[in-house]
Amino acid sequence: MKYKLLLGICSVLWLALAGPTLAEVRSFEMTIEEVEIEVAPGFKSKVWGFNGQVPGPLYHVNEGDEVEVTVHNFSTLNHTVHWHGIFQTGSWQHDGVPHVTRHPIEPGESHTYRFIADKPGSLWYHCHVNVSEHVGLRGMWGPLVVAPAAPTELEKAVTKDAILMFSGWNSQVADNYGEGGHPGQVINYFSINGKEHGGSMLVVEYEEIEKPEFYEWRNIEYEPDFYMIESMAAPKGQHSSEHFRGQDLLEF
Repeated sequence: MKYKLLLGICSVLWLALAGPTLAEVRSFEMTIEEVEIEVAPGFKSKVWGFNGQVPGPLYHVNEGDEVEVTVHNFSTLNHTVHWHGIFQTGSWQHDGVPHVTRHPIEPGESHTYRFIADKPGSLWYHCHVNVSEHVGLRGMWGPLVVAPAAPTELEKAVTKDAILMFSGWNSQVADNYGEGGHPGQVINYFSINGKEHGGSMLVVEYEEIEKPEFYEWRNIEYEPDFYMIESMAAPKGQHSSEHFRGQDLLEF
């Protein structure tokens, strides 16, 4: 009887301690839209934006979560979403490889991807149709971060997470969907998180620190969540940003 009671107490304590880290079912919706983004002053490019933005929305989930993402294709071409790095154990049909795991999502159609977030780390997702154009030139990529169920001491000590996604652009085909992505093409713009800053530099602004007179950027406006630092500190889920959103082509 004492052993049963002790076992019962241990089970309750284990559930109480493990409760916050138990896997969850997380359901999201995401669109594919034809928009135009300003990569650099004087240079704009047509893209297929996930939720109309580049990069696509951040997905921040826990290891072991069951993830469901219903993707609505509002563009004029077909696409898929490949969850790069996910093992897809028992869910290979949701790997997003066109005509291998399933057919692409046709214009006006939707598809729900379901998988277990079984690989912790900083991953990403992207289209797998005509990758050299859709991913290489049209901004069809976004971050997928899976928080580990058993973080290391180093991971526990991290106070800020920043996400930087690097990409190249071809101004010669920027206005024409279906062009570009060929060997030897010209890549004449480069960006971090969809914007060219004139240099690959990460600046983390600390509001609590007074900026001295010599600090040249002291009066420059900046987007506080440009490197998704605030989004990474927010509760787990899908995080979109108006700052990354492009202009709807129908508005021109």
